[in-house]
Amino acid sequence: MGKRTRNGKCHICGNVGELSSEHVPPKSAFNDKPIILKPFEGGKGKIQQRGMGDYTLCPSCNRLTSYWYVKSFANFCYMGMEILQRSNGNPKLIYM
Repeated sequence: MGKRTRNGKCHICGNVGELSSEHVPPKSAFNDKPIILKPFEGGKGKIQQRGMGDYTLCPSCNRLTSYWYVKSFANFCYMGMEILQRSNGNPKLIYM
């Protein structure tokens, strides 16, 4: 199945046209599982099956931002996860 699209204004370049689905944070930074978006005031939540994200960027800007920061951000998240796992829930163990 191809990538889903919508029309709108790109939040980076400002061009109006096709927007692609963007994961925020990136899928590679632990954002690839279903989530429940809960409304602020009661009611049922909406399930997003493939992680958090929205249609905010044109395909070109989506590719560029992926190139610019996704790998570094994912590495940062994995380092943070490793620190949390090593601390075993005890924040005092993080500062050695």
